[in-house]
Amino acid sequence: MVRTSNNDGVWSEDVRTIDIEILPPWWASVFAIIAYVFLFLIISYLVIRYSLKKYKKRNKEKQKLFEIEKEKELYETKVNFFTEIAHEIRTPVTLINGPLETIMKTEIADKKVRHNLEIIENNTKHLLNLINQLLDFRKVDSDKFMLHYVQIDLDRFVEEIKNRYQREWAVGKKEFRVICNFAGSHIIADKNALTKIFDNMLSNAIKYSHKQIEMEISLDQTYLTVKVSNDGELIEDEFKDKIFEPFFQINRTYSESSGSGIGLPLARSLAELHGGYLLYNIHDNLNTFTLKIPINLDAEEEIEEANNSSHQNILSKKHRLSILIVEDNKDML
Repeated sequence: MVRTSNNDGVWSEDVRTIDIEILPPWWASVFAIIAYVFLFLIISYLVIRYSLKKYKKRNKEKQKLFEIEKEKELYETKVNFFTEIAHEIRTPVTLINGPLETIMKTEIADKKVRHNLEIIENNTKHLLNLINQLLDFRKVDSDKFMLHYVQIDLDRFVEEIKNRYQREWAVGKKEFRVICNFAGSHIIADKNALTKIFDNMLSNAIKYSHKQIEMEISLDQTYLTVKVSNDGELIEDEFKDKIFEPFFQINRTYSESSGSGIGLPLARSLAELHGGYLLYNIHDNLNTFTLKIPINLDAEEEIEEANNSSHQNILSKKHRLSILIVEDNKDML
């Protein structure tokens, strides 16, 4: 706004004006403010969405951990229950098996009676084997299964396995072939554990094969490799690892055979205790289980020293040894 005055100092009444509009800088413009609001809303949305996603993920993980814990508790409860039942069952089954073995050694003229006794004997041994497998599995699962390494004559060991299953192959009318790529060799391993692995591999092959079973055994300077193949129905890819999980069974309603679901997990655990592995794959359109364990020949000298020391300790005792038997079942005692 402008006014003027003359030389006498008298001001005019007229006022001249000029309107000047000062525009805000770009970062304070209306469009910028709208952009700020829009950006704020987007950031808020993304932050909320990320927080909700993270919250849901955390809850999902908690839920998953909770389910895993519950499954673990259920698994432990199941194993503990079966273990307790197995302990209770083993005593009467042993008491059935003992007198039965005595009866089977006698001369039985009636073929029908002998046949029925053989059926009882086979199923009693099968039941006892299942019980022992469950107890062994529990020991392995709780890290209480101790390996006792000994020197094993492989020729004799394989012959024992073949003789033990000869009758089952004959009864099932199945062709069995053994391929041995070794001669006169021995390994250092836990014989009891190795027997259980072989038994599970072969019984599994007998149970699910149609006609053919093949066992190939090879030996090098480091590993013993055993492949047991059968011509049964092939296992789907999704179940190749699950069959080694405890109590897992493939649902095959048409199958005449069924297992307990602990044989293969026990066999794999025993193989891993030896520092080896047990795997399943399909080879030449056959179900093939491959066992590979180190032969531990380096431990041979230690075993010989331990055996010699034990032998010397026994010889050094001048008195006869006594055995104390403690048993709460009178019949078993």
